[in-house]
Amino acid sequence: MVMECLISCFSTSSGELLFYTGNGTAVQGKFMQVPPVYVKQDWYTQVVAVSAENMQQYISSTRRAGYIPVDAHIMATPVIADLNNDDRMQELVIPVSYFFDEEDYRLPENFDHINNIGEGDLGKYVVSGVTVIDLSDLSVQHSIYLDLTMKTSGFPGYVLFSPTVIDMDRTGVTWKSSWERQQAAST
Repeated sequence: MVMECLISCFSTSSGELLFYTGNGTAVQGKFMQVPPVYVKQDWYTQVVAVSAENMQQYISSTRRAGYIPVDAHIMATPVIADLNNDDRMQELVIPVSYFFDEEDYRLPENFDHINNIGEGDLGKYVVSGVTVIDLSDLSVQHSIYLDLTMKTSGFPGYVLFSPTVIDMDRTGVTWKSSWERQQAAST
């Protein structure tokens, strides 16, 4: 008789994934922080808001000169799915809101990693997105960015609801952002 160990995954508002066994014990060595998004530091001097179609001009998933890291937050329940059609439910679809939580930046030393950004500028960086994590190795499979706005926008880019995942053609769901499609076409 094979007995499976049930592990629960919990997400925190600070963008962490925590794993526990069925009896409530933390799983040692199993933890993940959703990585930040890098936003062009002066994006708001050029436009008021950015939609998914133009996102690659202002957003990067890797560190770049002139871009600042914006913290990931999970404010809605992630969804588990089989996105790669391998008959294993091991992809976690996480609705992510990227912004600077003002509580985290009360102390001056917390500004060290965000060059030349003052307390008054913290609300100018709000990004909505979806990140897909492979639960078997906790690797990021995809990050798709949907909106870039300011906190004071009429509709700031926070993700407040769980994503809906649909396999419309019954072949496994594959997501590619417009930036990924552009990169594939240019190679």
